[in-house]
Amino acid sequence: MRRALVSLAKAGCTRIYLGGSFVTAKTEPGDWDGCYEAAGVDFLRLEKVIAQKNKFMMGAFFSGEIYDANAQTITDEPFRLFLQRNRAGNLVGVVALDPRTIG
Repeated sequence: MRRALVSLAKAGCTRIYLGGSFVTAKTEPGDWDGCYEAAGVDFLRLEKVIAQKNKFMMGAFFSGEIYDANAQTITDEPFRLFLQRNRAGNLVGVVALDPRTIG
């Protein structure tokens, strides 16, 4: 996850939302899911695996996935809203952070 967040910070991203099992009470989440605000992001500086939106490659590189917050999902809603629902459709929390604070 750190590698993805550092890549986004270097590309100019200022806001990321993390969700999925990573923000639950699980002591060992299987993976993580997130999205980022694309405003101000220089996609030429972003790691290609993020820019290409390849789910499988992101999983291999980062052990999780991160997409543009405004990208449409299969449920025809922005990813930032999709991220805030669990598989049962119930609202769940997300964590917002500034990736530039990652050391």
